[in-house]
Amino acid sequence: MDELQQKQVRQAEELLFSGPQTAGFAKELFFGRFLTSAITPYPQLSPAEKAVGDNVLGELQTFLRDKVDPVAIDRNADIPRDVILGLGQVGVLGATIAPQHGGRGLSQQNYCRLMEAIGGGLTWGAALIRI
Repeated sequence: MDELQQKQVRQAEELLFSGPQTAGFAKELFFGRFLTSAITPYPQLSPAEKAVGDNVLGELQTFLRDKVDPVAIDRNADIPRDVILGLGQVGVLGATIAPQHGGRGLSQQNYCRLMEAIGGGLTWGAALIRI
């Protein structure tokens, strides 16, 4: 190896190995290792935030159970206007908007809980069994 190539190798090694070698979740999966410490603990809601989210989730679940027919939505490939308006009235459409602007002010985690319910994981299971 000539002097220029040696210099280039040294520079490349400095760039590649200059910092501490940390293992990330995806990198460890590549090597066949499941590194849970890279993804846990999952952030927990404060008790007050969880209580607010539980209240909104309860309202949403009641609305979904009483007013929404998911089988008809799938069959017709259309979400009826009254369902969309109802989601607005329950506060889902403005869930993460600050209360001073007319929203619920929910955290992203609470919003995800609402989306899980709408997606079927929590409330529509009984309706899907009727198919």
